[in-house]
Amino acid sequence: MPIIKKKQAIEFDRPTGPQSAVFADITPIYKEINLNGVEAEQMIVTFQLAATYTDSEGKIRRMMQSEFVRPSLHKKAKLKSWLDGIVGRQLTDAEIPEDFDTEKLIGKNVTLMLIRDENGYSKLQSIAGSMPGLPHLKVENYQRPGWIDEHITNKTKEFKLHKTQQAPADTSIAQNAVVTGSPLDALFGPQTNVATEQAKLATPAPQPPTPAPVTPPTPPPQPAPVVTKEQPKWDLDDVLNKI
Repeated sequence: MPIIKKKQAIEFDRPTGPQSAVFADITPIYKEINLNGVEAEQMIVTFQLAATYTDSEGKIRRMMQSEFVRPSLHKKAKLKSWLDGIVGRQLTDAEIPEDFDTEKLIGKNVTLMLIRDENGYSKLQSIAGSMPGLPHLKVENYQRPGWIDEHITNKTKEFKLHKTQQAPADTSIAQNAVVTGSPLDALFGPQTNVATEQAKLATPAPQPPTPAPVTPPTPPPQPAPVVTKEQPKWDLDDVLNKI
């Protein structure tokens, strides 16, 4: 079997500090078993940076930064902190919609604060709104990295295997039945005595006593309604549309 030598990828200086970027891709939500052995939902968000590098074929490409994030807008969730950074302040519970569509983030320009981890790779520390005065970025020639689909496939298989192992064993009725009285009880349950049942039907059931009438209390007088000035509605979608 011939062995084909793979082209070695050209290393490039991974950027750190504030970097202009655009939301390029958000994967569908998938389920996994996290490091604590707990079922969790996850998705992968990929940004396309303004910074470029030269690949192994000599082509200039935009750098990308991918991050794992839970689909949660809890006050301590990573996605919630991203929205706070984009808007420029901490959002309240009332300002966050119940069914926020993450696809609306695709194409939005942001500023990534990147740091270098212990392995020398860029790591996302925080997100802020786009820096003023810089050209608007668009998603260009984006193709989802192969490792992302492979990762989701493997995690989905692990999750299904875990659920299969946790499912209770299927046992037959005969194995769990307690044999009492008749051998038919093991298959069909205890047999009914017809005479006993007819005697039960012939005996009238006792009737409950008629409750005494209750006079409802007189409701207290209601205060006059207070007229308040309607506050302008704050819409997160409108804010994101302006980015």
